[in-house]
Amino acid sequence: MHYFQFNIGDYASHTSRLTPLEDLAYRRMLDLYYLNEQPLNGCLTDVARELGLSEHVNEVEYVLSKFFTETETGFSQKRIDLEIKKYKSNAKNKSKAGKASAKARATKASKEVTGVEQVLNASATNVELNINHKPITNNQEPLNSLVTKDIVAKAPKFNFKTELLALGVDPEILEDWLTVRKKKKASNTKTALRGLIAEITKSGLMINDAIEYAASKSWSGFKADWYFNENPINTVKQYSDTTAKNLKNLEGEW
Repeated sequence: MHYFQFNIGDYASHTSRLTPLEDLAYRRMLDLYYLNEQPLNGCLTDVARELGLSEHVNEVEYVLSKFFTETETGFSQKRIDLEIKKYKSNAKNKSKAGKASAKARATKASKEVTGVEQVLNASATNVELNINHKPITNNQEPLNSLVTKDIVAKAPKFNFKTELLALGVDPEILEDWLTVRKKKKASNTKTALRGLIAEITKSGLMINDAIEYAASKSWSGFKADWYFNENPINTVKQYSDTTAKNLKNLEGEW
């Protein structure tokens, strides 16, 4: 994981009595744990070395004993393990949704191509018949006009739900939220989706977490100001570069 939610108020309430070096050690432990997505190395001196605190083993040992549990796989923390599990689940759902969306688009494109081929074949047959029977008269529509009309590529139809699934929103959470939007007669347009993504980006939340929060509050939409009004001390890290790039690319497709 290259990003994770960080609650300043919660962190401060649990670490207020740490010395500056102990606080530094704990922050680096969090980053290392999330980055590797696994418990810290079981050897105390190795952990201190990875944190760049080889000369402060005592501080590292104190923080490990206070905030982590020593297991066979290393020093672990249930809260971090839960966040990592949630992150992997969201990534898996996003991958499935992306594949499903790509498959649906490919199937639709295939059907459109087949329709063009049928028109071309039918037109070719008419030409063959006309060679042996009657030529095309001025009252008949030219063959190239018929073909041109059907060859024009059709842009994939926009689907509000499909786009959100492709961004990694959990299907069940999305269904709950779309039910709320339907009851409140909210429109599922491109403009609505652009506005939604802009507000979620302002809040700093992951898109799945924002949709889940909106559903729990029975909001038909999501506004960063609404969220901050209810969570004045809740601060989270911004999207990773990859997520921001994906959102930018998606908006470009609209």
